[in-house]
Amino acid sequence: MIDPELSGALEESEKSREMKIPEEIERKKKEGELENLAGKVANSEKENELHRQSEIELQNEINHREKESSLSEERITEIELNRERLEMEESKIQNEINRLENLLSSIRNEESELTKIYNPKSGKNSAEQVKVQNFYISEAKEVLRGKVLTANEMFDLAKRLKIVKAFNYARRILARAAADLALN
Repeated sequence: MIDPELSGALEESEKSREMKIPEEIERKKKEGELENLAGKVANSEKENELHRQSEIELQNEINHREKESSLSEERITEIELNRERLEMEESKIQNEINRLENLLSSIRNEESELTKIYNPKSGKNSAEQVKVQNFYISEAKEVLRGKVLTANEMFDLAKRLKIVKAFNYARRILARAAADLALN
């Protein structure tokens, strides 16, 4: 037979153990739930971090596209300004072309009139012809002494000298025009 005191202690120990087992089970359940919650919190934090990164990337993309749009608008404005500038330059060039055509026409008219005055087929020099010849020869002498004319002006003078049969002066003026063009 077992001692009643020992038997009572044994029973109490078993009861205590039986009582502790459900507590232990309950404690383990709570620990499991806590671990579960900790995992969920960690997952939630990872998701939040991914959302933040996605938002940052999206904002960067928006900023990039706004910058591209701004650059495109600036480029369009620059192109429009260049187009306007080119139109103005085209207008200036057209005006210069018109001016040069008028100048060429007046030179041709003057050359035609000069040819009429100085008609080499007549064989004799009229006072008008000598006057014209002397005028162009004196102008040629001034240029050869250092008077400044553009190459085109010197070319026109050489053509007039040719008409009045002052070939030596025409040749020298053309040489001077060629030298001036070579320097420039």
